Amino acid sequence: MSWYVEEEEDADARRVDGVLQRMLLLVQEHEATLRHLEHAIGDTICSVPDEYYQPVGVSLTPQERVLPLDLVSTHEDEHLFKKVLAVFVYLCDEIHELEDIAQHTFFPKLLVFGTALANEDPDAPSPPGVVEKQMGSVLPMLQELYNFVARCRDVAVNLVQQLSRLYSATDKLFQTTFQFVRLTSVYESLCNLLRILVTLDAIIAQNSALQQGWAEYKRMMQFVRTEPEAFGTTEEATQRFERLLVQLDQLLAPRGAFKALADMDFEELLPSDEEDDGLAPATVNVRNNPQFLADLFTNLRLLLERDVSVVGTAAETDEKQRLVGTFALYVIYRRLTPAYVEPDVKFYKRLWAVQKTVPMVVLCGRVAWFPSDFIVDYVRLEVRKLDPPDVAAARRAFIDKFDEAFPAKVRESHAEVMVWLVAMESHMSGPLRHSQDPGATLDARGTLLLKGLVLAHRIQDLVCTLITGHLTLAVPMQRRSLRPLRTCVELLKALEFTGLRLSTAIAESLPHAMRSLAGRIHGLVRSIRAKAKSGKRQADGHKLDILAASSVVESILLGTDSFTFPRRAALQLGLAVCVNPNVVKSGEADGVWSVMRRLGVLASWQPRFRAACDCSFLLWNKELVQPFVEEIYGNPGEAHRIQYTVAAFADAARYFHDAAAAPALADDAQSSEASEGRLAAYRKFLVAALEEGLIKPLRRDVENDLRLRIHFKTQTGTLNEDTFNPKKTPSKALRPFLDLRPIRVLGTVVQVRQKVTRYLETTFYNLTTVALYDWMTYADMRNLAAQKFGLEIADNHLPMGSLEYNQGLDVLMIMRNIHVFVSRFSYNLNQQNFVERRPDRGSKNLNTINIQSIAASLRQHGLGILNTTVNFTYQFLAQKFHIFSQFLFDEYIRGHLSKERRWYRKHKSEYSNMYPHDRALKFLKDIRKLGVLENGRTFLDQFRILITEIGNALGYVRMVRSAGMHFCSQAVRFLPEIDEIIEFEPHAGEGREGAAAAAEGAEADGAGEESASSPTETIEGARLSGETVRAAKNLDEIIGTLSRNFSEGSDYFKVLVSVFQQVLMAGDHAHLDNFYMIIPALCLSWVDASYHAKMHMYKANRARDTYYTDDGFAMGLAYILAILGQDRKYDSLHWFQSMKAKLDADAKELKDRKAVREAKEQRRKQQQEQQARKSSSIFSSRRKSVQSVDVEENAEDEEEIHTLQQTENRLQATKGESDLLFFSLSGARIFFKQ
Repeated sequence: MSWYVEEEEDADARRVDGVLQRMLLLVQEHEATLRHLEHAIGDTICSVPDEYYQPVGVSLTPQERVLPLDLVSTHEDEHLFKKVLAVFVYLCDEIHELEDIAQHTFFPKLLVFGTALANEDPDAPSPPGVVEKQMGSVLPMLQELYNFVARCRDVAVNLVQQLSRLYSATDKLFQTTFQFVRLTSVYESLCNLLRILVTLDAIIAQNSALQQGWAEYKRMMQFVRTEPEAFGTTEEATQRFERLLVQLDQLLAPRGAFKALADMDFEELLPSDEEDDGLAPATVNVRNNPQFLADLFTNLRLLLERDVSVVGTAAETDEKQRLVGTFALYVIYRRLTPAYVEPDVKFYKRLWAVQKTVPMVVLCGRVAWFPSDFIVDYVRLEVRKLDPPDVAAARRAFIDKFDEAFPAKVRESHAEVMVWLVAMESHMSGPLRHSQDPGATLDARGTLLLKGLVLAHRIQDLVCTLITGHLTLAVPMQRRSLRPLRTCVELLKALEFTGLRLSTAIAESLPHAMRSLAGRIHGLVRSIRAKAKSGKRQADGHKLDILAASSVVESILLGTDSFTFPRRAALQLGLAVCVNPNVVKSGEADGVWSVMRRLGVLASWQPRFRAACDCSFLLWNKELVQPFVEEIYGNPGEAHRIQYTVAAFADAARYFHDAAAAPALADDAQSSEASEGRLAAYRKFLVAALEEGLIKPLRRDVENDLRLRIHFKTQTGTLNEDTFNPKKTPSKALRPFLDLRPIRVLGTVVQVRQKVTRYLETTFYNLTTVALYDWMTYADMRNLAAQKFGLEIADNHLPMGSLEYNQGLDVLMIMRNIHVFVSRFSYNLNQQNFVERRPDRGSKNLNTINIQSIAASLRQHGLGILNTTVNFTYQFLAQKFHIFSQFLFDEYIRGHLSKERRWYRKHKSEYSNMYPHDRALKFLKDIRKLGVLENGRTFLDQFRILITEIGNALGYVRMVRSAGMHFCSQAVRFLPEIDEIIEFEPHAGEGREGAAAAAEGAEADGAGEESASSPTETIEGARLSGETVRAAKNLDEIIGTLSRNFSEGSDYFKVLVSVFQQVLMAGDHAHLDNFYMIIPALCLSWVDASYHAKMHMYKANRARDTYYTDDGFAMGLAYILAILGQDRKYDSLHWFQSMKAKLDADAKELKDRKAVREAKEQRRKQQQEQQARKSSSIFSSRRKSVQSVDVEENAEDEEEIHTLQQTENRLQATKGESDLLFFSLSGARIFFKQ
């Protein structure tokens, strides 16, 4: 039975494994489906590659390792033909290498030189000596450039001489074959070489910093020549160095590189390193070689017509740049033509007419080249009826027309790019081996690659023409061109990213596509070879050359799948011989050359496509990055495009990398550091542009949206109901920007979501700490941010609320609104509390602040709030003292106080050294005449309120200090001994030696603490964990803080007095010297205001401030007197004695009036009794008249009695208020005594 059971278990296991396998396949298929759906509904059709972290790159440009002489394989009897082809292959390949060196070494260095950093002002003058140092650092590069230009001239002269020797009537090969052959590819290489020199001249001429620096350097050399010893050199070394500078000066002169070539003697043979056997001719016939000149002019015309015919069509790529070399070749042709030969006027007009379609060519970066200027500078010809006649007007008309058509061209290009992207996704998705028709698939893929190259060139030409044209011609760019310009930049990056993402499929397809094209060429060449072999006539030299050329073509086509530039050059030369007009018809030849051009483009597709998509020219237009980002932020549907925009501006880093990696300065560490500094500055500039254009407005809008929605919920009626109605008030979609993937900027990462989240966390935390009672509001905003925007904002872990409702107002809220607090609360000096003057509308309670409530706030927020409170109070007092000074500086106030001071000094002996009460009352009335505010207050009342607010602020500081000591007293009660505190850190840690204990015990946290351990006692530590030691250290710091605040405290009043005293007692503050003379009037104003405030407390309808205490005025007076040092001057007024004397005099006068009134009342009563006894019924009519008289007298008596009572009450209240002010001021002045 055991074997049967095991077999059943195996069967069950197989079934389970089968089910698991099917489930695994289902999950994998589902994942693939989800990825496909995610890709289909994504924001962008092509993703941004992670080029900085790409481990493997695919290069489709192989390096040639076979010598050109070995590439040209012919029969042994065709050694002369082989030598000719090999020479031209060598020269074309060297020109190609020179072009690569120029583009990646010298062009970047010359373009970047003098370019201001992203954080520098380009128009700011350089400090003395900086320009000379910069020029000195690039002198090795300029020397290399001089050698490079000399090599270019040698190659050009050699190529011209080789062509002249070949195209000569006496040459055997010319007679047999080359009189029918056009070596157009060789002339194309010569044009490329000439374009290099023209580009160098244009870069040097348009780099004003380089020209200015060179002029300054030459001026400096004059001083070196005068005193070489002062500069650490010798006269001989200086002369050698100046000879070098003369060579460089010729190079940096206007049109120095190309003009030197054009002025060369092309007939003189170049010196050779090998010894001459004396048989070689010393010169080459170039100028008097009609065959060569005719062939040169024929190829020149052919190149011009070919390029011009393609410009402006759907197949245009780099034909505009090729025109530069064609024009330069025309200059060489004119210099080689003998003087007796008249120039071709029609061809000159044809060249001149090119600028109607191509008025300007952007060579590289910001460098522009103008055909008309180039012709006029080198080969000007007086010809009538040139078209266009006015070059400047034609250029301006072209730019205007270009601006009008630019948006339409961009829309058309955008549509074509979208179609190309979809086609690339469709045709490049699957492997080639699974295709049903590989040939058709290869043709389709090759066509797509060529189409992408054409689109990239077209869009880059649109951008460069627009930007460089406006900059060069000084024409302002229109605002409506900004969006299409950004679209062009994004399309270039979309093309490039698609090529990078599909690089594997492209790398798989390109060799097969080129092999297919090579097969077409090989079929035609094979038929030509067969035709040449099957001839009945004996093979002549022409047929032998054709057979040799076909052999070369076949060996290249069948030799390898990689078509490097030397192989393509040899292939073109061989085809030029095979398909010459004497062998095939022109139609067949055109087809062959069309396939050959297609093959050449595919062979160099990757570098050409990368150059066409390159946006490094934006380095000189980096100011566009922020408008681009701001425009993207204004269109949330285009949020994903910001990746392309940033990547486009990041292409400018290529210039910094190329400049740093140039061979001329490969060992120059200083130059490398400068390049890295420029790159870092440019990176910082791009990140700052993202911050200003995207992140800052995004986080502001997110915060505003959260606030408005929460306030709409919590504060009903404050916002319009249509605020969040999308039909009536459209709102901006912010989620697309928050869903952006991290933006990579030159190796750094900008995470939009993280930055917005961090900002909201910081804002919510800071605002919650200031107003903890709003914790619920920010908690709701945090939850709404998670629901609406997907932002995971961390909890701030703050206490939910500030204080309990029975503990009064929070100290943070008071500190934040101290200007409101001091105006709405009254201070009580003795009880140390603040009472609200008038409650809020609808409130039935008054807020009060006392020491216990402040201590509760300190328990909630910590003792660090003490210094913050003093800092806020200092800022508040600084503002108030500014107003205080302005009031006393007033001409009327200053003049009156000066007059009062002089009067009192003159008459004080007459008034027993007491300032008269009447003078103060008169000043009070005079101030009222100046005007009264709407609330009934005079300017003096406003000044009194200012002093009261200053005193309230000081009272608040006093109460905070008292509350701090109260809090510390409550906290230190848990310590056994305040004088002997144990240090927990050394006990928990490694311990401490006796000497170390003595040293640290002397410091004791810088606060005079005494350790429980003896200074010489050794502490043996417990060697606990690091976390425990840090906790013990924190405990020591907390205990030390409590003990210092409890034992010492801080005299904040002394600090505030000394700070303002240093300012007000220094400088021109003479108008403050008479402040003490205004105190009597201020006291009268305070007494009157305090009396009315207390009277209104008994009324139900309180129309003004009501309070029972206001010691802030006394506190403010004492503080100002202490700052200004006018206590003794104020005491000399004896104001309160004068006021008491006045009140005593008024009381005595009132007493006399009451005595008179009582005597009068007594007499009236006696008269009434006498009249009552004399009255009888007979005299009833008389009695009535007497009664009416008594009624009138009683009414007058009652009014007089009421007046006396009111006067007595007012006098008693005034006396009480004056006594209260006296005692309060006397007590307050104690705080500020030194």
